[in-house]
Amino acid sequence: MRDRRRIPEVLLIALLITLIFITTSQARKSIRVERVYIVRSEITIINEGKNTINAHDLEVDVIPLFLNLTHQVSILRNIEVNGTRTKYTLIRDADGNPLALIKDKLIVRPKRRLTIAYEIEVHELYPKEYPSRGSNPERYLGGDGIWQTNEKELIELADRLYNSSSSPYEYLLRAISWIKAHVFYRGRIPPRYPIEVLREGMGDCDEQALLLGTLCRIKGIPAFLQVGALYTPGRSMTTTAYNGRWISITDNIGWHAWCMVYMTSKNGWIPVDLTAYSRNIPLPYAAIEGAPLLTKGTLVMGNISSVDYISEV
Repeated sequence: MRDRRRIPEVLLIALLITLIFITTSQARKSIRVERVYIVRSEITIINEGKNTINAHDLEVDVIPLFLNLTHQVSILRNIEVNGTRTKYTLIRDADGNPLALIKDKLIVRPKRRLTIAYEIEVHELYPKEYPSRGSNPERYLGGDGIWQTNEKELIELADRLYNSSSSPYEYLLRAISWIKAHVFYRGRIPPRYPIEVLREGMGDCDEQALLLGTLCRIKGIPAFLQVGALYTPGRSMTTTAYNGRWISITDNIGWHAWCMVYMTSKNGWIPVDLTAYSRNIPLPYAAIEGAPLLTKGTLVMGNISSVDYISEV
């Protein structure tokens, strides 16, 4: 968990990130197309306080990587600290997502700064194979951490939607329609749990996806949160938090999240995107058939099922 007591003492530029599209090629004897991207990231910590800062306390020593999938290959090209290549080890979090852990000391003395820079090369193969099969979908049930399946209000909503549905797939469509009619898009730091999204009627991509996944889990439908990046050429965004002490700057990239739902009738996992779906398809089908993951330019960083990332922000 981040040491939030340290935030007022430093300026943390957590996401100075640029996504660059490199090339497109078509594999021989195949209709699959390969697209190559470079993700360049820079994290700068400026110590404006009077005490020495150990940057490990801010968890900037842990770098999330992109997943290796049937349609995606991720390669960590390098990590540098203040312009010098640094040693790291590859580890995995509780959900099995790959991380790079910096081994060198990350000390920031008063009135000094420390910069961590890294590059990740990602190969995207298209078309992608969805629905996708996976072993043991039952592991994505239950109500631990971010999945509030025991909340009375969420159970009552799930019951109303389920009782008017003729199949799990129709229930999924009804849940999508309900969320789109009652939850308005709004990004917030820190993110909210599903019960808060329900009560407040607002939430961004991951919050809406968590609400949908919780409604699925309540009725025994496996679901988990998937996070990644959308290639958005020409788009820049600046986000601030902690009274301006935390600044995120992104170029050509938009962080995103969606829900992966296991449908027996579809023979596997399908992505359900409640916020970045194609507007050329009517809802609720657009959230499934028009999910960005099915098209080019969506890179998968990780799966979230057991990690309670909300409590860690």
